[in-house]
Amino acid sequence: MRFIDNWCYALTDELAAGGTELPVAGEAIARLALAEGDEYVLCIVGALDPLNNSALEVVRLVGLASGYELLRGEQGTTDVTWPAGAVVHCGVTAALLAELWAAAQGGGGGSDDTVIEHITDNVHTRFFGTPSTPPSRLGQVCRQIEINGLVCEWVAYVRWDDSLQWRRSVLPMADWGLGIADSYTTSLLDSDRAFAMTTDAFAENPVETTLALPPAVAAGDGIRIPIVIANWSAQTWTLVLDPAAFWQSGAELILQTSAFDALGITSSSTELGVVSCVVPANTRVWFDLTAVYSTDETGSGMFCEITARPINLYLN
Repeated sequence: MRFIDNWCYALTDELAAGGTELPVAGEAIARLALAEGDEYVLCIVGALDPLNNSALEVVRLVGLASGYELLRGEQGTTDVTWPAGAVVHCGVTAALLAELWAAAQGGGGGSDDTVIEHITDNVHTRFFGTPSTPPSRLGQVCRQIEINGLVCEWVAYVRWDDSLQWRRSVLPMADWGLGIADSYTTSLLDSDRAFAMTTDAFAENPVETTLALPPAVAAGDGIRIPIVIANWSAQTWTLVLDPAAFWQSGAELILQTSAFDALGITSSSTELGVVSCVVPANTRVWFDLTAVYSTDETGSGMFCEITARPINLYLN
């Protein structure tokens, strides 16, 4: 639905009942700048004086690939013949106001396109990742509901490349991974969309968690996955990213980190492409990890970009 201010014209000729061409000055249609799929709701009346109007017809003007389609007798009005001199204008109708009111009250006003995803996997370590359903419009909401009632909420936004993407607006906290050994190794799966772990405040030893990167890193565009490390203890926590599943001898690692210094995080790497990130005591951090492994005639290598953010930025 589109709207335009101060669009009011007299009919230049008779508009017969059932007529599909709106007889108005050429500039009137041009001002609407109709593209295919655009739609305007217009009102036709005998005159602009509301005290002398007993008839009203609501019509819709819908843009086509070439020209437009005029739909007559909309919103309960009757398709009638209008003489030259009758007035057509882009006005507000009772039906439109009712639709807006219903939408404001949460009663619809069009379809509710909120996406609901039910999470039934083990959310203690693999939690609410990027929704599998792509967003269809700016501002669309996705709610992921876990079997124990936790809810993660996302809102669609326009990224720098003009693509629609999901961004978290609400991230529930939970005791992910409590009770796991101080030194712990697990494998990320190609199907994983996020990973999270936490320690309690009474951990007695430094913690090290090794994540074996999945083969998907070496396929297509690689992976982009959020990793949450919620360190509530007085110990350091080392996150190790291991590419052994696809790493080839002689491969090169390109590592880029952002905001590590601000959070006191240090990083290091080895010739085998293993990346280590040390999270300080009592620090909750969100890592956005992008990893792509590629091979061409000049050799092979992995591009690894890790951006760190304080996790409280994502809590509601």
